[in-house]
Amino acid sequence: MKTILILILLLLLQPAQAQSGLSPMPVAFDTLSHLDIDSLNDLKLSRTISRSGNVVCFASTEGTVLAYRLSRSGHWTLLRLPFSDAWVTIEEYNLDERGSREIIVRGEIRDYGSRCGTASRELLVFDVYKRPVLIMDLVYRCYEACFGGADGKGYVKGMGRKIRFGKGGISITRVGGGRADCSLTPVEAGRYVYAHGRVWRR
Repeated sequence: MKTILILILLLLLQPAQAQSGLSPMPVAFDTLSHLDIDSLNDLKLSRTISRSGNVVCFASTEGTVLAYRLSRSGHWTLLRLPFSDAWVTIEEYNLDERGSREIIVRGEIRDYGSRCGTASRELLVFDVYKRPVLIMDLVYRCYEACFGGADGKGYVKGMGRKIRFGKGGISITRVGGGRADCSLTPVEAGRYVYAHGRVWRR
């Protein structure tokens, strides 16, 4: 009977690792000991962008950096992020209900010329229980904008999907909005869970 239940569970939970952005991957990191997060002079900190407890995102001369520590007496772990420093948010949620909470970071990447360009919003989820592992990397929203020429005409077009985290796991909606000259990470809409080091689709 126990074997049958296990087989049914494996059929219901489909591994999502074949999809782009859902394959767990170790990431490069640096560590600092006995560091006061409010005075990061060694990193030439210019400003803090976002903060959640012992997790902070800041802009430095080396780009956008995420720093976290698992305890007040522990060392700080630093991860380089690909984002522009204009907009970054941080959440923490224990997706697999073990160890420490996963760190959920949303940020924006901009690529503008003299008048036109694109911007995309990207979601990164890190498992920091031991060594940091990137478990989700999805571009979930993008925009195409042109600010007009001599006639003053311009436009903004965009598309995207919603991604929510909760007790039931991870919810990813279908793509909505109009067409734009930009691209999202291809991923199936539905509910996902993170367990045993894998992202699974229900």
